[in-house]
Amino acid sequence: MKPASQVFSKSRAKNYYRCSSEGCGVKKRVERDPMDSQYVITVYEGVHNHESPSVVQASSSSSWPNSCM
Repeated sequence: MKPASQVFSKSRAKNYYRCSSEGCGVKKRVERDPMDSQYVITVYEGVHNHESPSVVQASSSSSWPNSCM
């Protein structure tokens, strides 16, 4: 996810991210919990229209041990 923007309000900061895969419209918002600032709230909007990069990388890697599959 690439950082898209950062918004500061009087109450708390929010960070917005978007998927870095071309044509994918998934967005993520991260902000502090208003009741307990030790926690963050993460909200995803949308569905990825591609495989996870780690899945693609693992399935195409020739060094992956056969015993792990």
